[in-house]
Amino acid sequence: MIAAMLAAIIAYLPALRAPYVFDDISAIPGNASIRQLSTSMSPPPNTAVSGRPAVNYTFAVNYWINDRLGVDQRATPNGRNKTLGFHLVNLLLHIACGLLIFCLLRDVLRVCLDGPMAFDADNLAVAVAALWLLHPVQSEAVNYLVQRTELLVSFCYLATIYSASRAWRAQSPWRWYTVAVVACLLGMLSKEVMFTAPVALAIFDRIFYSRSWAAMWHDGKRVAFYGLLALTSVVVVAAAMAGTRAGTAGLHSGISVPAYVYSQAWAITHYLRLIVIPAGLTFDYGAAPVVGMRGMPGAIVLAAIAGATVIAWTRLEKRRWVAFAGSWFFLTLAPSSSIVPISTEIAAERRVYLALVSVLIMIVLGADHLVRRHERLRRWGLRVAVMTCMLFTALTFLRSVTYASSERLWRDAMEKVPGNPRAYHSLATELVYEDPPRLFEAETLLREAIRRDSLYAPAWSSLAAVLADLNRSGDAEAALARVLAIDPGNDDATALLGRLLLRRGNAAGAIPYLEGHARAFPSDDAFVSLGTAYLMAGRGDDGYAALREALRLNPARVDAMRTLGGALAEQGRAADAVPILEAAVRTDSLSALSQALLSYALARLGNRNEASRHAAIAAANANGSASVFILAGRAEFA
Repeated sequence: MIAAMLAAIIAYLPALRAPYVFDDISAIPGNASIRQLSTSMSPPPNTAVSGRPAVNYTFAVNYWINDRLGVDQRATPNGRNKTLGFHLVNLLLHIACGLLIFCLLRDVLRVCLDGPMAFDADNLAVAVAALWLLHPVQSEAVNYLVQRTELLVSFCYLATIYSASRAWRAQSPWRWYTVAVVACLLGMLSKEVMFTAPVALAIFDRIFYSRSWAAMWHDGKRVAFYGLLALTSVVVVAAAMAGTRAGTAGLHSGISVPAYVYSQAWAITHYLRLIVIPAGLTFDYGAAPVVGMRGMPGAIVLAAIAGATVIAWTRLEKRRWVAFAGSWFFLTLAPSSSIVPISTEIAAERRVYLALVSVLIMIVLGADHLVRRHERLRRWGLRVAVMTCMLFTALTFLRSVTYASSERLWRDAMEKVPGNPRAYHSLATELVYEDPPRLFEAETLLREAIRRDSLYAPAWSSLAAVLADLNRSGDAEAALARVLAIDPGNDDATALLGRLLLRRGNAAGAIPYLEGHARAFPSDDAFVSLGTAYLMAGRGDDGYAALREALRLNPARVDAMRTLGGALAEQGRAADAVPILEAAVRTDSLSALSQALLSYALARLGNRNEASRHAAIAAANANGSASVFILAGRAEFA
């Protein structure tokens, strides 16, 4: 098992410094709640961590550690070690899940089975756990940082079942029962998948430990234990009622139940194909539902698996592993791949993260049974297992290399699912944020995304932003008008239109749009734009309040400090401005503009020696900036 863990570390090594991608951005660098441990249990709305406070707390711990280590955690620019701690925690959680799978299977094989299988319990458990750890289909859950939701809920899911298994074999079970209940509660605070854990545990109990359902319910300790587990599910129900994920999941999320169910018939059998032949792994399958006959083969395969599971239950003593594997497979996939539509993704490889256990159990136990019946195959069993693990390690390593570059990852997604407009849009976004920005190539990609789906509003919105950066304001406004025609409440378009009007000097026209965006997405970005608009419109007090809110959300926001401090200095409130501008200089001592503003504020206070010193620093770092020289000159003559 140690060799398997070391192989897992090697397999994921290339992506340990992979940049934030897609939902990572809003959940980590754009998530103000993780900047303090005290606020992390209240994650923001409309992100991948909404309604999942346990995961948000772990991100806050990572942020705290980075802060203590002096890692630059600003959203831009990308730093070499910015994501390292986050990736290490994901990898450690993955390895911890593999260890739990090994321990659980080993104990069940030893205690509940007789004969040669029980004798080889350790080897069989190692085989399943090693293949599970190294399988390349797991690469999304580990390398895509925000999928810590999947890793943490899987750890809690497995910990709940393992702890219960230990409790049923212990003379004094309450300690293990307590661990199981705590793990279940943490899982409920991590992701909705945990909702099925109490049911999965009851099935596990009946298959491997209890003689009958009646015997289970006549055990008072068990009944109390299951009652406590069921009580933890209130967390998931409360999150659903609060609507934390209403925009992306649920009956009103934008895709019908029949269309989603039919699509999942294709998706689940696609996962099975990837398990057997892990070629064609894809980061993003898009949101378009499966139509035509593409889902029919999958529906037939799923019906066959369900039938085999039912038959296994009728012959439980001889087919208990089939009954367990089939039940586990459907239960772990049910929250994401059944009747509750998820409008943003029609398929995602991370959804099979836990379900993979059941498939590998059947493959390994089936292979073991075959080897025992054919003596000549026995010597090949270990060799095939080792070679498969080596192959999986190499494939996962290559997949991690893909994740190490955002551009490479999105180009791969474009090639694998060429009809997915989100891949073109996301690649264009990456190119916009490069230094220098590749705006013309981004425009081409965005127009291709629109050609693939003319109603894909995010591409229109991003196209407007690119056109604005290319100083084609008229074209940008036309693109935004198209966005708002497709989606009248689109927050991205609303914010961009406000910023575009602000850039053109129309602060009064921009304010209603920026106010609406700040209400929907109360981020530091939103309040900086809104505060700037208020100041330009002559609404000083409102501007100060908005900029202070931006700094509350992100105390390291230097541009907010400069705008607020500069405005206060201009209004004759230099005593209030100086501490803010000193904080800006401490945060970014090389910023010539911060130094120049501080020199001006100090001069207004009459502190000419310090004002001259900072003016000299500003001039030395100005790089030809006229505004810096003007401010430094004003400081000298204030």
